[in-house]
Formats: sequence, structure tokens, C-alpha cells
Amino acid sequence: MTITLTAKQGQAVIDAKKWFTRNETNGKDPNRMFKIAGFAGTGKTTVVSEIIGELGLSEDEVVTVAYTGMATSVLMRKGNKNASTIHKLIYDAVPIEEGGNVTKFEFTLKDELDNKKIKLIVLDEASMANEEILTDLKSFRIPIIAVGDTGQLEPISGASSALIDPDVFLDEIVRQALDNPIIYLSMLARQGQHIQYGQYGDSVQVVSREHMTLDMFSLADQIIAGRNATVQGLNKYYRNNIMNIQNPNPIVGDKLICLKNDWNYFIESNGIGIPLVNGLLGTLTDKNAHSKTLLYHSSFRPIFADKEFHNLYIDGVPFVGDYMEELNEKRLYLFRKPIIESKGIQSFDFGYAITCHKSQGSEFNNLLLINEVLNRRSHPKWLYTGITRAKENLILVL
Repeated sequence: MTITLTAKQGQAVIDAKKWFTRNETNGKDPNRMFKIAGFAGTGKTTVVSEIIGELGLSEDEVVTVAYTGMATSVLMRKGNKNASTIHKLIYDAVPIEEGGNVTKFEFTLKDELDNKKIKLIVLDEASMANEEILTDLKSFRIPIIAVGDTGQLEPISGASSALIDPDVFLDEIVRQALDNPIIYLSMLARQGQHIQYGQYGDSVQVVSREHMTLDMFSLADQIIAGRNATVQGLNKYYRNNIMNIQNPNPIVGDKLICLKNDWNYFIESNGIGIPLVNGLLGTLTDKNAHSKTLLYHSSFRPIFADKEFHNLYIDGVPFVGDYMEELNEKRLYLFRKPIIESKGIQSFDFGYAITCHKSQGSEFNNLLLINEVLNRRSHPKWLYTGITRAKENLILVL
């Protein structure tokens, strides 16, 4: 199918080709990225494909990278076979052994990339990459195209210059996306316009809280809300009423989310290098409780992976709630101290419902989005980010 580019898209291709040619011929400024910013439905992916085609680069000469394994898995599901996490591309994961077993990894910057043919790096979800990562990525002196959506919330990982002063800003919804109800609602949210209750096509439903049903929960493969207290209540409700689990502690098969970055823990699955990072969703696949330490010696498999993180010591405190008030914290610390010093403790929570910030870089086939105003100034971004996490079906609760 022949794709007709908009004027802005066409100019982006022309400008990117000039930028790339300058860097290839005389190395004018290899550290200057070509930045493409744009809202959902404006054809950012199409523009990048057209640029690669105009440059005449083969599949082996281009690598697309993302900050998280979740975002990389999205790229691969969309047909990008040469996708990678940034860490897998530019760092070596050096195993550290303890008692004959690999317990953790250290990341060191590679001297050169494994694939010597790479002539272009495409950085997707670019705003999620912090300044340290960007500096390391640029150090290989390979041209980088940074792509992202400035309408989204700022990333958890901190400030990034990857999309500041973009070379092109795409703000026109392309014809192919105009009939998509999810894109339509995202436009209303971004512009701060009123969204009415009702059915939007076959894939989007907007309802009030009074009209929420149990089926809406059971059909969702992810729930997103704004406040931590709401998320905790939704996780409890989902486990009690959908999963039929009354035990307040996590059990094997529970959906969990990682709450903090731990770059020392690393697996490789489906060709993706996956560190254990904040926002990673997955399933608890094994658990042995340590009652004196309130730790779970566990295994955890990310939702998009075929491999597991083993030998994790998951903090049980977030799951026990008010019971912590009855514990002697000093005594608890003494029991935990050897594990803290030797292996480290990971922090998780239930992941059936998560905050919008935790969802960045991800997409979900069937999304239940609970609208909550946290900050009126940033709320259009919050709602826009939440809506654009839906891939196929969306139930928006206003």
C-alpha cells in the first residue's frame, strides 16, 4: 500500500536525510540527535520507516532501542525484529558469582557494539532515557534518531533532553488514525476538552463510576488509576472478586509490579535484555516465605518474557499493611541484615491495577482506566497518557 505523507512528514524525511548525510560524510556533529516528536496517531513510526527507506539502509544496519524491556517487547510485537533494550545494546552484563552461583550483574559500557554493521540507532520512547544513558549512547558516535510523544507525562526516571527542541513536531492526525476511537479520545484529553459518556465505535466505552460492572474488571488485562490509595483498593477488589483470592499476601500466580530499579538483576528473554526495573509487570512463579524476616524467596516472570528472575528476596512488608505496627522493627532489621548485605531486597506490589506513571512505555490490549484528577495543571497529560496505553479496547471511567 502506497502511503502519502503529510507536508510535515515529508519535510521530516528530507531534513533527516540531510542530517544523516552530513554526519556520514564529514562527521559534522555525531552527538546531535535528530529529534522527532509527535502525538499519538501522527505517524511517527511511518516517518521513521520512510527515513530508513530513503537512506537505503538494510535491516542489519538499523537498530531500534527502548529504555525498558516492556517498551522493547511492544516494538517487537509490531514487527521490529531488530529491537533491543538500550542496556543490551551498549552495556556488557558482567556476572558476579557467590558460592558458585551467579547472584547479580554489573553493567559496563562496551568498547564497541556487537553488530559492527549498525549505521543508525532509533531511540523509541526517547523521553524515558535519562542524561547518563543518552551520553553513553552517543559515545559510540553513531547517528541517533530520537522519537517520542511530548504529550505524555514526564518519565519516572527523571529529566531528559531527548525531545527538547525537536527537529520536527508532528501534530496532525493522519488519515489512517482518524477513525480510531482511542486516538479520538486522546485528542480530546490532550486539548482539555469535555469527554461525554457513551460508546465510541466498537472498542471504546466511557462510563460513570456508578455504571461500572464486574465484567469490566474481568475483561481488562490492565487497570490504571491515579492515586496510590485507589490502586491499592482496586488490587484488593480484583484479587477478592475476580481472582477469588482472599489471602492478603501474594501467592504463586499473582500479578506483581516491580517498585524500584535494580540493575544488578538481569535476564535475557526472546532476544531482549531485561533488567529488573521500576514498573516491570509480571507473575510470581515461585515463593517461599521467611516468617522471621517478612521476605519471600521468589521467582518472577515478566508478562512478555519466557524466562524468569530467580533467587529474588521480595519485601513482604508492603503486603501486610497495618500489621507492621505490631512488629519490632529493630528485631526485623537484624534478621534481614545478612540478606540486605549479600543479596539485596526487591520491592514489589500487586500489579492488577497500577498508576499511570508506572504504565509508561507499555500498551495493553484491554484497558480499564479510572480517571482521577491529581493535579489540574498536569491532568490533560495524565489522561492523555492513560488513554494512549490502550491498544485495542478501552473502558474509561469518568
